[in-house]
Amino acid sequence: MHTDISFAVAAPHIWNTLPTDVVAASSLSTFRRLLKRFLFKQSYADIIQLVVLAVVVPLIYLFI
Repeated sequence: MHTDISFAVAAPHIWNTLPTDVVAASSLSTFRRLLKRFLFKQSYADIIQLVVLAVVVPLIYLFI
């Protein structure tokens, strides 16, 4: 029996890893929006960091 990967085990574990603001959302639409934002940041964290380094940092040096 694969109890380690069952839904009953996996779902609460994943739920407990969500940020408080996502879990405490006041409506379903808010929950969906916050969850999407959280998952996007998790998935594209490296790309977002590269964009910041490539675009934002040089802009800062223009104004120094």
